[in-house]
Amino acid sequence: MRLPPHPVALLLLLALLSAHIARALSSDAVATAPSQASPVPNAQHPKAATTTSRKKVRRRRKMVRNKINRNKISQTAASGDESEKVVVRHGGTTEPLPQMAPVTPQHQDSSERRKSGQLLTTTEANLKSLGDRKLSPEQQATVAQIHQFMEQSRAALDAGDLTQGYNLASKANVLSEELTKK
Repeated sequence: MRLPPHPVALLLLLALLSAHIARALSSDAVATAPSQASPVPNAQHPKAATTTSRKKVRRRRKMVRNKINRNKISQTAASGDESEKVVVRHGGTTEPLPQMAPVTPQHQDSSERRKSGQLLTTTEANLKSLGDRKLSPEQQATVAQIHQFMEQSRAALDAGDLTQGYNLASKANVLSEELTKK
């Protein structure tokens, strides 16, 4: 089985780095071992000694990793590399989030406004034709709903939300047409 060159190089680099760290840790352990050696605790509690030495090894490894990371950070800061990403944890910014809005061509905007306006005028004409009829309480509630949709549609169109304005005008028109059919 043949691996691509990048993973092989990464594996070799990882092996060299781990050997270097192991060598650094073992030299620290050998240098500190004679001063910490006590024959009595090892003879009485062999598990306690191995647990303690494992903790020390883990602590040393963590210290070496932290030292390597600090060196990388200082080298990056010294080189002045501005292409590095800055990660801000837990927020930390006061900038407002950008608002996303659909971008529509200018001619499409005007056609949507025109269609919405036509729907609103048709709805008003339908409501005027109902003026001479006597309406039931249910129909009066529908008329109130139509007026509310029309107001919301005009407000949305004024705010630039053409899709919402068109949808509300369409709802008002559908309700007005149902009332005129009855």
